[in-house]
Amino acid sequence: MWYMDTYLTLPLLFVGLLSTFLIIKQVVWVPFKLYFIAQHVKKIQFKSLGRWAVVTGATDGLGKEFARALANRGLDIVLISRSQEKLNAAKQEIIQDFQRTVKIIQADFMDTDIYDRIEKELSGMDIAVLVNNVGMAQTFSPFLGIPNIGKEAEELLNVNCVSVIRMTKLVLPRMVEKGKGVIVNISSCLSDINAENINVYPATKSFVSRFSKSLRKEQRSAGVTIQTLAPGMIRTKMLNSFLTPQPTESEIAQHRQFSVLPEAYVSYAINTIGWEDECDGHPKHFIIRLLLKLIL
Repeated sequence: MWYMDTYLTLPLLFVGLLSTFLIIKQVVWVPFKLYFIAQHVKKIQFKSLGRWAVVTGATDGLGKEFARALANRGLDIVLISRSQEKLNAAKQEIIQDFQRTVKIIQADFMDTDIYDRIEKELSGMDIAVLVNNVGMAQTFSPFLGIPNIGKEAEELLNVNCVSVIRMTKLVLPRMVEKGKGVIVNISSCLSDINAENINVYPATKSFVSRFSKSLRKEQRSAGVTIQTLAPGMIRTKMLNSFLTPQPTESEIAQHRQFSVLPEAYVSYAINTIGWEDECDGHPKHFIIRLLLKLIL
């Protein structure tokens, strides 16, 4: 009967329209919002959230650029990293370029005994932003070919996962108490992409994304923004860890083609905070991630 065909067709039509709407939203509206509107309309005034920004892994790459960007927005900076020499250099750069107060804390995130000392150093500070950036790459190899996998896995978990939990626990209670603050957790585009020879590292970044989602749901009404950034390739020392031991010129050129400089990434990413719960942070990475999902 014709009306039976209609009853069957309408639900399928509704599903088709809904699917089309969701695809258009993710492929057109979200990137337009993040990489055009958000770049001109600042949703979060960082200086209104408190005095200090705390950045882990703050002497190189993304960490250093986030510290500089937040100093440029009027925050004083706490740099936490392993190398005392690099901490001193980064401190002087920020003071010279932005005339902000900078505190440095030397700590190796492979060691889990550092957090009591960090807590004492941060005691009494009005922290506006925490950037959980510190990260460690894995040996580029099939899983069974990784030497000393037990030691490497423990270090990866301590640096990439435990640091996020422990640093968040140090700053979140005060943010909730005052009803404002931002926590930025750095995940990776690899967190939901299957790739050979990179197996443990993506799993640690999947943890970061999942932890952030759960925490965000818990704190939704607390006034604290929990932002996840999942970048693609950034031209940092960590990127070199994912290259073969003796990369060819074509391999190096390919990585440069698909990667962005840390300062270019942060110039986009910092403006996306508060607009979407999780994003790539850079338009080039959005396009690459979309293509990878279609291919892999």
